[in-house]
Amino acid sequence: MQDKQHLDLLLSIAQDFYLNKLSVSDLSVKYDVSRYYISKYLEEIIDNHLVSIHINTPFDRNTVMERAFKREFAVENVYIMKEKIDSITNQEVLLTFTAKIIQDLIAQARVVGITWGKSIYQVLDSFQQSDQRNLVFTSFVGELGLRKRYAEPVTLLQRAVSKYNSAIYLTIPAPLYVANDHLRQTLAEEPAVKSVLDVARKIDVTFSSVGTLSSIENMTNLGKNFRTYFPGLHSKKVAGVVYGRPYDEHGRFLTADKDTVFGLSLPEIKRIPHRVGILEASTPIRTAKGALYSDAFTDIITSESTANKILCSL
Repeated sequence: MQDKQHLDLLLSIAQDFYLNKLSVSDLSVKYDVSRYYISKYLEEIIDNHLVSIHINTPFDRNTVMERAFKREFAVENVYIMKEKIDSITNQEVLLTFTAKIIQDLIAQARVVGITWGKSIYQVLDSFQQSDQRNLVFTSFVGELGLRKRYAEPVTLLQRAVSKYNSAIYLTIPAPLYVANDHLRQTLAEEPAVKSVLDVARKIDVTFSSVGTLSSIENMTNLGKNFRTYFPGLHSKKVAGVVYGRPYDEHGRFLTADKDTVFGLSLPEIKRIPHRVGILEASTPIRTAKGALYSDAFTDIITSESTANKILCSL
């Protein structure tokens, strides 16, 4: 900082600019200096902490935890929301923030992949209306077969499209798991299915939650046909399930050699530029850690309390 005369000048300019709302041009005339120097003085005011700017936002993030996550899990983008005492408000803010992050990504997208889950259903509810055109929402794996509103692809896709004018949606008319290799390959060549898969391979952004093995075991026929769909797999090794694929606590997908999921392959999904993962408060720590290590996601969104539990378990 220079002499007192210069400091007084900076303080006067700061007061006129921030409190009296004078423009750069007005300040240039008042202090008889060029607009270039006024701009330089305003930079100097900020650099020397002569003013304090505070932005009131409900989206207060824990950047310390975010850096810790990025170091441990090598995820490109991490968003950890700070929490207050009111758990209901925390949930509402997290949903609103998650919807904003995803819609910011959708704004740059042409094709959006939709999965399933209660949190996905809630996030879609929190979407703001948009007039974005030429947008396609699509599923990229088969249907669960579980008759719940948050598990039916059509319901979720319709909910997404309702938030975007002129958007359309596509579904894959097939089950999530097809055990017969020949049938799975043949079904993928059916024109009605192939056309959707071709679009799905152009997905720019998708968003998913993670689940446990028990969360999909109650689907039609899965429990009694577990060995058929997951040959040689020991259920105790499974930490969680994402995109229909089980993984262990180290993030290794356990059915890579015998993948019975119908739809995009795991390598194809991993080529999607933006894969947003939502870690809910109810997600078991072992499930969350395995998902973080799995390279399934490029972006992670979660709450401060959930993040704290994960970091404390390392």
